[in-house]
Amino acid sequence: MSANAWRLLDDDFPARAWDAALARLDDHNIFQSSAWAEHKADFGWKTLRLMAGSDSASLDQARCGFES
Repeated sequence: MSANAWRLLDDDFPARAWDAALARLDDHNIFQSSAWAEHKADFGWKTLRLMAGSDSASLDQARCGFES
């Protein structure tokens, strides 16, 4: 079994592609979505997006928010 490395996605990674890959995961939720990230940005939060696997076959995803 090979491990998939996590990679940090660029800020210009398309929101539509992120949300489509997220929807394919069994345990996805609204708090990982691009819409939630945009909402939190209105309150000064920054977003980091991480993905394991390829854009078309994501094995796992994480959206980390933090206040700056």
